[in-house]
Amino acid sequence: MSRPLRADARRNREALLTVAREAFAAGEADIRVEEIAKRAGVSVGTLYRHFDTRDAVVEEVYRQEVTEVCDSARQLLEDLEPRAALAEYLRRVVEHAAVSKGMAAALESIMATDSPVFTGGREQLSDALDLLLERGAETGVIRGDITGRTVLRALGGICGARTYPGWHEEAFRITDLLVDGLTAVTRPVSPDPANPGPGPLPVGTRQESTQDSGTTRGAEHGRLVRQGEGKDPGVRR
Repeated sequence: MSRPLRADARRNREALLTVAREAFAAGEADIRVEEIAKRAGVSVGTLYRHFDTRDAVVEEVYRQEVTEVCDSARQLLEDLEPRAALAEYLRRVVEHAAVSKGMAAALESIMATDSPVFTGGREQLSDALDLLLERGAETGVIRGDITGRTVLRALGGICGARTYPGWHEEAFRITDLLVDGLTAVTRPVSPDPANPGPGPLPVGTRQESTQDSGTTRGAEHGRLVRQGEGKDPGVRR
């Protein structure tokens, strides 16, 4: 078990990560460790005491970003109703992808390795989505047959297009469509108190319209009149 860092060492480590994060977000993907240390106000030796390699710096910056996004899920559920919390979380994932666009080149050097940071990041994002989806399903506003992994795959397709002009705003519109698709469909409220009928419809269930049911009843009544089994109130005998 590693010993906790002293206060000054912790400040140095945080300063290094802040500088690296700002540089990657600004598109300085090839920033050298010497420059990171200089901007953080520490020596290169101090940087290497915290991070064995430059890739380790990149991994930790990426890990921080993912953790911040995922940790926000519980707070969103405290502040917002489940559907709004889910929508806001998806927007934050899009923002994360937008920031990561500046890190893309920096990440390329380690994406081909077996680094657990990417697998761990996907699992964190998926688990946070599961939490939001489950809370929404419990309250009846979100479908209960979709997992966080499935939603994350959909987001992957959206975020994969982040190099195109105008991607950011378009991605937000697509996440709104995604939330609409995840919203549970409810039956219309019946005027009969004995048969209220509201509640989520199972996926794939077709709700019969009032017009269809009225037409069906009318056709049945006509058949009974023709067979002499009923009286047509509009015909005098």
